[in-house]
Amino acid sequence: MLLDNSFLRLLEKSELVAKRTQGTHLVGQRRSPRLGGGMEFNDYRQYQRGDDYRYIDWNLYSRLEQLFLKQFVEERDYLVYFLVDHSRSMGYGQPTKLHYAAQLAAALGYIALIKSDRVGSVAFSSCLDAVMRPVKSKNRARSYFDFLAQLEPAGETNVNQALTLFGHKYKQPGLAVVLSDFLDPLGYQQGILALRSAGWQVWLVQILSEQEVAPTPGADLYLIDSETSQAKEVYLSEAAVNAYRQNVEAHCQALARFSKEYGNLYLRITTTDPLEHILFQRLRKERGLK
Repeated sequence: MLLDNSFLRLLEKSELVAKRTQGTHLVGQRRSPRLGGGMEFNDYRQYQRGDDYRYIDWNLYSRLEQLFLKQFVEERDYLVYFLVDHSRSMGYGQPTKLHYAAQLAAALGYIALIKSDRVGSVAFSSCLDAVMRPVKSKNRARSYFDFLAQLEPAGETNVNQALTLFGHKYKQPGLAVVLSDFLDPLGYQQGILALRSAGWQVWLVQILSEQEVAPTPGADLYLIDSETSQAKEVYLSEAAVNAYRQNVEAHCQALARFSKEYGNLYLRITTTDPLEHILFQRLRKERGLK
């Protein structure tokens, strides 16, 4: 099991914060800015010819002898998709980046489900390899967890292609949470912009292993690319490690700047970061959770 029951109980006290809370056609628990015949009274306005007389407040009319309509805030659900990179590079590390991504997606998805939002997931590499259609309610959490738990590292990464395919196939308002190492030589910008063009609010969660971020100098290594199988023998001198770290930092900073430019929430984490810290401190600080 990805998450134990005691941890799930902690998650029930949280809620995802979505910047654009446009509703779907289904009734749920997230407030929509549209007014209509929902559950929660909001305000009055004067009756106009053609209005639905069922919303006239006759008690108010008996006192003021004027017709006023009751207005209500509609309660609507929200759609959240978790796009999980399961390419072969995500199988690196201990625990693997993919396992950590699945745990984080499970936790965030559970938070959405207990608020009666709809939650779906896609596993991608260079295309959309596995899709779980959106489910709703806490009772469907088990099927969502099972989908994430069975993911295995496979395929080569093409973030642009995969996210563009998703954006073309699913055009609707909601939140798309992309979990990946974003170590793609072909880039990621085009795919993320495709998501935004399709109406999605985007969160980018970059997951790296500690070994990738801070390798130990002074060792002879035979490196094999997990996706292309290309191999290279290297000696990790102090200078080589410093240059490597600078390149990794530059790559991550570029992703952070791109995210900020387009208003996307961005988190860079390693697989050694406690999940509780990411959820209850980092994400709350970034106003992704409350």
